[in-house]
Amino acid sequence: MRWLPLVPLLAATAATAAEPPAVTVQGTCTASAQPDRARIFVGAETSGPDASRVAAAAITQYNRFRAEVEKLALPDAALTSTGVQTDRSTDERNGRLITTGYTARAGLTVETSSLPGLARVMQAAATDGMANIGSMDLFLSDALRRSLEQSCLPKATADARERAAALLAGVGASLGDVLSISSGEPTEPGPRPVFAPMAMAARAAPTPDLSAGPQTVTVTATVMFAIAPAHK
Repeated sequence: MRWLPLVPLLAATAATAAEPPAVTVQGTCTASAQPDRARIFVGAETSGPDASRVAAAAITQYNRFRAEVEKLALPDAALTSTGVQTDRSTDERNGRLITTGYTARAGLTVETSSLPGLARVMQAAATDGMANIGSMDLFLSDALRRSLEQSCLPKATADARERAAALLAGVGASLGDVLSISSGEPTEPGPRPVFAPMAMAARAAPTPDLSAGPQTVTVTATVMFAIAPAHK
């Protein structure tokens, strides 16, 4: 059996023990802004005994509604199709599954920076008889969210320094150099629904008040400071 020398291990242990004392503190910053983007899902739905005919009817209604949305010329619009899905309905009779009909669905997600424009999309969906009209979701655009995050980072690190200094003040120590620093994933609330759709679908409603209040982004920074020795 071969024995390995212990000198490198002892040297590494001594180096670890000689590391200067440090304190790790997390700082936070929260920034708020009014949502600048909104989206809604609208879906066509048809049913009948023939699969190809119900699919064709759903596609026709979808295309008609999409053309109406495009006529609105919404600013910064993004239109995303969910495709067409056809489901078979069955019923058990005498121990056998019998096809009773088919339901086809075709959906469109509309996203824009114009909140009043998206309200007009909801009104158009109700006029066209679209079966599924989702709630309007308000959220922060990627550009606005990044801007809030960037403005928060220096404040989060400053908050970490203040917390660390206050923590060490009670023991007569002070902060040394920064040994490491990192930021956590920013947190933010999910899209905020403004109102249920059927209230608008039931009648020709005026454009609603879309002020839903600001949304916040929270940024964290974790900083490790060396601890300066206490003055004697």
